[in-house]
Amino acid sequence: MIRQPNDINFGSPSEASQPLYQSEINWLDEQRKDSIHLETLKSLKQDRKERRRYAEQIFTLISTWLFTVLFIMIINKKAGLMLSDSIIITLITTTTASVLGLFIVVINYLFKSPK
Repeated sequence: MIRQPNDINFGSPSEASQPLYQSEINWLDEQRKDSIHLETLKSLKQDRKERRRYAEQIFTLISTWLFTVLFIMIINKKAGLMLSDSIIITLITTTTASVLGLFIVVINYLFKSPK
């Protein structure tokens, strides 16, 4: 006897194959959870790497800024650059505000607390 496509039941499995069916569903569910967990771990590892990289760059930027301000102060005093006090104050204030603003923005982005 030849079976017709309409005779085939693609519905839920029979009771005899129910344990096998359930174990396959459990296995697939575990594989999905493992895959999600693995992606989460990869993401966290990348976050740590990027945080370290940007933290080093910010440290370099701020160190360079501090040495530049110190250099300008020494040059002004010793080499007779003779910048007026208002120019030095403006220079130091604006660069400090810019560097600290950049620092705060980047740090808040990189090290935000999880919600």
